[in-house]
Amino acid sequence: MALATIPSIILSFITAPFVTSIKLWPIPPHARHSLTALRSFAANLPPTTKLTFQTLRIFPMPKHTTLYAHELRASPRKFRFANIELPKNDAWKQRQREKSLLTRAWEFVEERRFKFYVKESRAYTMKTGVPGVWEEVARGLGSGRRRRRRRKGRRWG
Repeated sequence: MALATIPSIILSFITAPFVTSIKLWPIPPHARHSLTALRSFAANLPPTTKLTFQTLRIFPMPKHTTLYAHELRASPRKFRFANIELPKNDAWKQRQREKSLLTRAWEFVEERRFKFYVKESRAYTMKTGVPGVWEEVARGLGSGRRRRRRRKGRRWG
C-alpha cells in the first residue's frame, strides 16, 4: 500500500517548479495607463515589488508563493527543472533564524518553493494580456542576459 504513493510523490517533486501564472504587484498608478508604461516599470522594478507564482501540485489546489523580485535570480545550471531561484544567501538565513520554530514548521508543511520554471519565449507571452512584460522582468533577473550572451557566441550561418 505504501508503494502506491511513490509515483505521486515523484510527480509532485518533478512538477513543483512549473509555474502556471505570475502576478506582479503592487503596480503603481502611472504604470497602469499603457502597455509601454507597464513594460518600463517591469524593466526597472523597485525593491518593494513582489511576484506571486502559482505552481502545479499533485492535489487539485494551486500553490502560491510570494517573493520580492529583487531576491530572485536566474538559475545558473544548464540542465535544470527550474530557471529562476531564490538563493539561500546570508540575508535569507538571517530571516529564517528570526522566525519561530512553529512558523518554520508551517512553511515546511506548506511546501515552500524556492525554484521555479517559467516558460520563456516570445510566442508564449504574446498570448497573455500583457505581452512583453515578463521578458522585461526576466531580463532584470538575469535570464535574458545569459541567453543573449550565448547567442552572440554562436555562429549563425
